[in-house]
Amino acid sequence: MAFQLERLRRKMGLFPSSSAKNLDGRPGDNQGRKEPERLELPYNIAQQAKPSWVARAEVCAGLIARLADERDAIKIADFGCGDRKLEGLLKAKQVNFQYTGFDIFPQDHSVRRFDLDRDSLDGSFDVASLLGVLEYVGDIERALKEVSARSRYVVLTYLAADLVGMSRQEQIAKGWPNLIALSALRAILARLGLTTEAEVFVDRGRQIVLLCRSKGLAPRNPSAD
Repeated sequence: MAFQLERLRRKMGLFPSSSAKNLDGRPGDNQGRKEPERLELPYNIAQQAKPSWVARAEVCAGLIARLADERDAIKIADFGCGDRKLEGLLKAKQVNFQYTGFDIFPQDHSVRRFDLDRDSLDGSFDVASLLGVLEYVGDIERALKEVSARSRYVVLTYLAADLVGMSRQEQIAKGWPNLIALSALRAILARLGLTTEAEVFVDRGRQIVLLCRSKGLAPRNPSAD
């Protein structure tokens, strides 16, 4: 993981200063070289291997697996896909799926750059996933409206204000433009016609995972002939 982040930083030109240590704790190897000012990776990317991030992705993969069809590949749009851990977990579950990763900060050439606050989605999908994404979105309702209009189901996670107990200063430090209560999130889902079919609390009750059915497209029915 440390090597991957080091490679990503170098790819982006985010080199540590000469006095900094490498990600594995060793002294920096650029003594005497003039480097750009050190910049942190955005969107808390350095934390993407945390157990809580992996755990919520595992729960989401399990929910998506319920919708899978052995005959027809389920089409998945993974927004804010990061290191594409959801894709790997679905492969491990032997789910028949077609995967498209979207991210405002792609970490791989196969990922499509996409800004949920600005861009419009093309095509249609069986499932849209937003794991650890809505906290970074300026307009949650706009983002969910965009993806649900082209997806049969939406799987999302959220650290609601009344679940996480985070101060405004901590929220700013995380780079989150919003932190709303769970009741406010449910109200948004209701306005968009998103029906909750499953919900799971993870991260010691600090995050909720929701599987919602969209009104935009006909529901997928794996058991149909």
